[in-house]
Amino acid sequence: MEELGIHGLCIGLPGAGGSHAAGIERLAREIADHRMKIIPNCLARTDLRDIRPIIGLSQRTGIPYEHAKKSPSVLAEDEMLALLPGRRGNLNQLECDGARA
Repeated sequence: MEELGIHGLCIGLPGAGGSHAAGIERLAREIADHRMKIIPNCLARTDLRDIRPIIGLSQRTGIPYEHAKKSPSVLAEDEMLALLPGRRGNLNQLECDGARA
């Protein structure tokens, strides 16, 4: 990904817990272990139940994280697209706080 010029990567929502959070931590450890320059960001609502897992992840892996959130307009678009036959919501559009990509 670094060779492609990717600077940032959304690795998920650690606040979801369980195996989802474990997978996110594994991705973060890969970034840290291989000393990648990619800056990970995590999805979160403005809720301590989402923020605390990101802080813990940062402390355990030793790398800083940026916060990304879905904007209300993208959420509405996702819902509308999901209603169309044969279409899926556009889950890749993110509004990022401080994105460097």
